[in-house]
Amino acid sequence: MARLPLAYDLEIYCGTTFEALFRWLPGGSGSTGQDFTGWSAVLTIGSFGRTLTTLSTDDSTISLSATGQIIVSLPPARTTVMRPGTYSYSLDLTDADGRTIAFLRGRMEINAAVGG
Repeated sequence: MARLPLAYDLEIYCGTTFEALFRWLPGGSGSTGQDFTGWSAVLTIGSFGRTLTTLSTDDSTISLSATGQIIVSLPPARTTVMRPGTYSYSLDLTDADGRTIAFLRGRMEINAAVGG
């Protein structure tokens, strides 16, 4: 079984819909997905101690399922205003008992829209 947090890079294109789907199988491949009932999630994008944006289950940009799915999504209205560049991101999950788990860490590349 892989150790957490997992390293995974993501890419966003300004002005487009962004969606990323992850599935946590704590027992490894072929096991039952983590039941996220009562859990919350926060994904923070930034660099050098400054936050560019935060996504969460509170603002419905992250959804968690009872079968272990984590879906992160942003509409074009949110990606259009993002400043292109290379950032770091972290996705943290908090269980129903308030314990926070560092789930994903990586580089977030935000690319400018091409054309017009």
